[in-house]
Amino acid sequence: MAQQTLVGREIVGGAAEGRVLYADTGLSFWGGCDPQTGVIVDHTHPLHNECVCGRVLAIPNGRGSCTGSQVVLELLLNGVAPAALLLRTPDVILSLGVIVAEELFGHSIPIVSLGDSFDRLEAHTHAAVAGSTVICGAGPLPPAPRSFSTADERLAASALQLEPEERAMLAGERGRAARVAMRVVARAAEVCDAERLLRISQAHIDGCTYIGPGGLRFARELVALGGRVA
Repeated sequence: MAQQTLVGREIVGGAAEGRVLYADTGLSFWGGCDPQTGVIVDHTHPLHNECVCGRVLAIPNGRGSCTGSQVVLELLLNGVAPAALLLRTPDVILSLGVIVAEELFGHSIPIVSLGDSFDRLEAHTHAAVAGSTVICGAGPLPPAPRSFSTADERLAASALQLEPEERAMLAGERGRAARVAMRVVARAAEVCDAERLLRISQAHIDGCTYIGPGGLRFARELVALGGRVA
């Protein structure tokens, strides 16, 4: 089949190329993908026993627990993550793992939501991703010609309206840890097309699930940046 160019929504910017690993079934990374090896261990999934490492993973969406974000973080820190993630619909859980890895550790992969064009990926073995553009075909491909945007550019173009206190945190006026935390929250809100954040009086923080050392690195990095529990 001839090459096709698909244009979707850029969720996390970046560029990558690799062999497509396609399924029309959503994947729960928590319990479905081994964070140490990148092998899909969910025996009910069509990609069971396949390895996501270095592949352009094409799934319609994530599935299941929000702990999937931490599995994605572990995959990136362990060097066994996909080269890129192509989705049918935006998925904030999967995106959050990449956002945290990028903001705190400088590791990232591009994520693109392709909408109805997603199904066209099934016919192709390779894909090159750059920003919102995906070129797919039957063999190794040159880089996609369009550039990708930065997180700052996407935040500036989003519909999210922050309150003065939130803007102060984003600007670093409340310390480095608060700035990183607000960037993660704001970027996740942008994935959800949120227009504002909601004030809360309390939150349940689940710290009892150990996925791997990445979760500890996350907490220790926030502490090193001056983070504390109010």
